[in-house]
Formats: sequence, structure tokens, C-alpha cells
Amino acid sequence: MKRALWIFAFAAFILPQAAIAQEYGGEDEWADEAPAQPAPARKKAKAKVQPVVEEDAEEAPAPAPKPRRKVQAAPVAEADEYAEPAPQPRRQQRVQPAYNNYNRQPRANYNSGGDEKRVKFLLDLRPGNFGMADGLEGFEVSGVDCYGLSCYSYTDTVTSGFMWLPTINAGVGINTPMMEIDVTAGFGFMMAGGMVGYTLQGDVAARFKLGEKATIGPHLGLMYISPTWYGGGYTTADDITIEGASGIMVGGSLTAGKKVAFVASIDKLMMSEMAVTANSLSTYDYVVAPTTLDLSGWLVQLGIMFRFGN
Repeated sequence: MKRALWIFAFAAFILPQAAIAQEYGGEDEWADEAPAQPAPARKKAKAKVQPVVEEDAEEAPAPAPKPRRKVQAAPVAEADEYAEPAPQPRRQQRVQPAYNNYNRQPRANYNSGGDEKRVKFLLDLRPGNFGMADGLEGFEVSGVDCYGLSCYSYTDTVTSGFMWLPTINAGVGINTPMMEIDVTAGFGFMMAGGMVGYTLQGDVAARFKLGEKATIGPHLGLMYISPTWYGGGYTTADDITIEGASGIMVGGSLTAGKKVAFVASIDKLMMSEMAVTANSLSTYDYVVAPTTLDLSGWLVQLGIMFRFGN
């Protein structure tokens, strides 16, 4: 009986305690205790130090400013309206050496013409001068010769106006940065249908430079031609007399080369009329020919020009 009372008392005391522990999260005193976990360490917060401002403290005096240096202005002279202006400093000009520092060769100066701006001696040979005269073609000389009671007639006719006029000229050339000015004069040979003779001519050419070795430009010349009739097999130089005449050449010319240059030109040749006189021996021996001869036409000149001098 006592044993039953003790069990009842133990149950009445223990069971309410276990129920209370489960309801409020408490631990059972009879449960195995779990090993205790160390609590995480907390970082210590740094305390902010606030500056202590004393309300009653006196303010520190500001530093005194440094005294400024007095700059004495230069005295200003009164302007004199009659005084001459002060000379300006002259700008120094760089002098270019006359020789190249690497190979000691003369330095070219294309702005001033360099060594080309000099007067040079010229020799102009033109063997390829050919002309075509409209008044020469059809020129006719005829005559009658009588021996005793028998007479016969003869006629020589020029069938072409072609002329060959080779010339040789000499003169001076003035070379500038932009052009070449050549002044020449000389003589030549004239050969045409039934005639031979000589020529005298002078020429002035102003050709613009196309680079270092080519020029082109106009030219103006004078020419004098003195032909002699030699006939075409029937007539002779004694049959007629042709007087010389002068004319003008106007055209354009070009050169290719420097010291030795190829020269070519196309010109209009305007000649005055030549007087022709028939030399008749008698009434029975006479010559018939035109009274004038005109050698005007076109002229093509081809040759070589030599320039002498540095």
C-alpha cells in the first residue's frame, strides 16, 4: 500500500514538470545534456571621440597680412610728335650654303634660277629646214633660139613648190627661272626647182620652260633669200635674172634637252615678191618669163642647238 502511494506521489510531481518544460521550451532535466556551444564573440565598437568645444574659449587671432612690395613705375616720357620712330630690330636671314654638305656639289636654287641664270653662247644647226611655196609651182621660162634660117623653142617649168633651206646660226641665250630667250643670226643655203642661192636670217625666240629639259614658245625671224636660176636642162642662168627679197617668219618652236637640245618649229614665211628679168639677146633670140616670183608659204625647221658655258 505504501509502495503504491510513493509511485503515485512521484508521478504527480514529475509529470507536471515535464509538461511545463515542453510547453515553454524548457529542457528536460532527465534528457542528455548536449555539449554547450561557445557564444560568438562580439566586436567592440570604437567609441567616437567628439571634440570638446569650449563655448567660453576665446578665438585665436588671424595672422597679420604681409606688406606688399611697392613697385615704382618708370617715368613715362612725354610723346614728341616730331621725334623719329625708334629703329626696329632687323630680322636675321638664314644664309643657305652654296655647296651641299654631303658631296660638296653646288646646291641648286630653283627660285633664283641657280647657275641657269646666265648668258650662254649658242650654236644652232638646222639641216632639216623644208618649205612649200605656192608661187614657185608652175614658174615657167621659155625661149627661142635661131641658127641661120632654123629656129627652135624651149621651155623649162617648175613642177613643185618644195624648197630646202638648211641654215647655221649662232648667238646668245638668256636663261631665267621661267623661260629661255635666244637671239641668233646666221646664213644658209637655198635650193628649189630650177634655182639655187643663199639665205641670211636672224631670229628671236622666247620659250617657256616645261620642266628642266623642255621649252616651248613663240619666235619671230627675218630672212633674206637671193636665188639664181640654173634652169631645167634647156635654159641657163644667162636667160633670166632674179633679184633677192626679204621676208618675215612667225611661228612656234620647242626644244628638248639642256646643253644639247633638239629644236623644231613651224613657221609662216611671208616673202616680198622678187623681180624677174628676161635676158633677150636679140629679136630672134629671146626669153619669156614671169615678171615676179613669190616664195611665201610654210616652213618647217628641224635641228640641234648647243649651249656652251656653265
